[in-house]
Amino acid sequence: MSELGSLVELLGEDAALKLIELYGGTRLTVPKRIGPEDALGREVGEAAVLLARYFGGSEVKVPMARPWRALIYQRMGLTRRQMARRLGCTETAVYGYLARPRALPEPVAAEESAQGTLPV
Repeated sequence: MSELGSLVELLGEDAALKLIELYGGTRLTVPKRIGPEDALGREVGEAAVLLARYFGGSEVKVPMARPWRALIYQRMGLTRRQMARRLGCTETAVYGYLARPRALPEPVAAEESAQGTLPV
């Protein structure tokens, strides 16, 4: 399973999107425990607890996932211009992402993921 698919399965679509918007394109060092002083906890909320549970003490490659994000933004009703600004790309690139849609990872609520097994 891809990094994107694993994050969506573990965190749910909304939390995965937020994480990718904040950390996409980087390797994120996940603390073993999330406390109130941790920036990750403040930024992604309860999703940080799930990240710590499964990836605590290691690095997670957070993908840019531009084609996936473009499809999500389209579902949200954003214009091509708004998508381009959020994605950090041109409007032409957005049209390209949307012209060749890829299957979206199945949305899974974070509560359901926490009860399942670790996506690999």
